[in-house]
Order: sequence, then C-alpha cells, then structure tokens
Amino acid sequence: MLVDVVCMRRRGQKLAREQLQAEQPVRGELGLSAIRPGWYQGKRDPPLMAWLVHPERMDHLLPSLDPARVTRISSKGMVIIGMEEVHLTFKRNVTAYPQAWWVRPAAGPMPETPQVREPRRSALLPVSNVPLHSGDV
Repeated sequence: MLVDVVCMRRRGQKLAREQLQAEQPVRGELGLSAIRPGWYQGKRDPPLMAWLVHPERMDHLLPSLDPARVTRISSKGMVIIGMEEVHLTFKRNVTAYPQAWWVRPAAGPMPETPQVREPRRSALLPVSNVPLHSGDV
C-alpha cells in the first residue's frame, strides 16, 4: 500500500507538535507482517514487523520497526509504534530507539515515477500458434 509516513520521534525522543507538522513525509510501500524466519517461525502470535520500501527499487526508506504494533486507526491514518535499530558507525555499533510512525494513505502518484513501456509486439506470440497439448503438435 502506497503511504506517506511521518516519524514521530528522533533518537527515541518525542517531537513537538510544531516539529511534526513541519516534518516532510516519506512516501513508499508499507509492509506489516507477522510472517518471519528464524526463532518466531511456527510460534503462536509472533510479533509484527513494519517496513517502508521504495515501490520500484525495494530499497528501505526508513529503519524497520521490530517489534511493531498498530496503536491507533482513524480517518486521518494510523500510528505504528516499535523499536528501530540505528547503525551509528560502520562497525557493529547498533542502537535501538523507540519510534512511532504516523501513516497516511498517499494522495497522488509517486514522485519521479518512470513511464511504463509497452512490450514490443514482435516479442508476443499469437495465441493460435501455441499448442495446448503435446499431442496437438
């Protein structure tokens, strides 16, 4: 689902209302799933994981929230809370901070969306030339 996400915290600290209104939303495809490999596989009620990726390149736009929980749903959107892991350096120095996302359905197309090309007609085979069974050849 194409959404606009506003991060409601910075390094675990809540942002003031004025800062939230000034924040530029990040647009991408929202993923929210309890299906995950590893230790949680097959367990009852595994925690959710939330992520935001670019719709065409599948690059992560924000650090994932793990575990994630939807705390509010309204006509203005929803709020997802969780822990985000932030890599401070190139070494294995990782810190987890609490984070909250304000998620709204995107209004309008994705910016910088390339035009979709039509396939070449010469690359398409006519349906009448394709045998349905091996005995039809």
